[in-house]
Amino acid sequence: MEQDAAVQQLSTTNEQLQAKVDGLLTAKQQLELALATAWSSVTAQEQVVASMLERFSATAPALGLAVNNPDEVAQRSVKRESKKSTGTGT
Repeated sequence: MEQDAAVQQLSTTNEQLQAKVDGLLTAKQQLELALATAWSSVTAQEQVVASMLERFSATAPALGLAVNNPDEVAQRSVKRESKKSTGTGT
C-alpha cells in the first residue's frame, strides 16, 4: 500500500514537471521567434541606412560638400537652416 502511494506521488510530480517543461519549451519557441523577428528588423534597418549613406555619398560631391570635414558640413547645414527660418534665404 505504501509503495502504491509513493508511485502515485511520483507520477503526480512527474506530470507537474512535464507541464513546466512544456511551458518552458513554449516560452523558448516564442523567444526564438521574437529574436528572429528582431534580427530581421535590424537587417532591414541596416539596409535602409546603407542605402541612405550610399545616396548621400553620391549626392554630396555634386552639392560641393566637404565630406572629409564634418564640421564644415554641419556649419553649412546650420547656415541653410537659419536662412530658411529667418526668411532671408538667397
